[in-house]
Amino acid sequence: MTAEFKNSNECPQLKYQFNIIVTSNSRLTVYLEGDADAWRRRLVIVKYEAAKPAVVIPDLAGKILTEEGPGVLNFMLDGLDALRAANWELRLSETQQRRVDDVLLESDSHRVFVSQCLMKDTSALGMTKADVYAAFVEFCDSRGWVAMNKNRFGKLGTEAIAHAFGLAVRGDIQGANVKQNDGWKSLRLNTEKDLN
Repeated sequence: MTAEFKNSNECPQLKYQFNIIVTSNSRLTVYLEGDADAWRRRLVIVKYEAAKPAVVIPDLAGKILTEEGPGVLNFMLDGLDALRAANWELRLSETQQRRVDDVLLESDSHRVFVSQCLMKDTSALGMTKADVYAAFVEFCDSRGWVAMNKNRFGKLGTEAIAHAFGLAVRGDIQGANVKQNDGWKSLRLNTEKDLN
């Protein structure tokens, strides 16, 4: 990054290498661009699932520092020593790694769905966009994932189907309403059990 000093023309180049902490009240999505392995090596997820306390203590952080400051500092220094001894690598437990993997799979849910639940079959009549999206939502629900909205899936799912099977959207697929709909010819669900 380029830094800028006030009242000076000097603009030194600075290299920043910091860890980033993100907090959220909802599940986050990682926008993957073929870099899932890089995210897998770098992501640590800490879940806070405790219920809100019945009695909220005002200025809890200040009270902890006042009453337990030395213990908090020692706890942090112990963590620093452990991290240094591990050559600055955080080693995740199986449960922690599963959490990371689940977030990455959910973030790539359209591709996972296409690879696991759809197949190209030249004898198949095809599937409408609505049928494919309904199957995608069921697939996500069965895994406890939040399904992306229909518009986003319409773009990403279409790209994933084209990439996996070389199929493009057509406008002549007969839907349940017996009308012509947008969808894919020669596409079908792999098997019904794949959605469970």
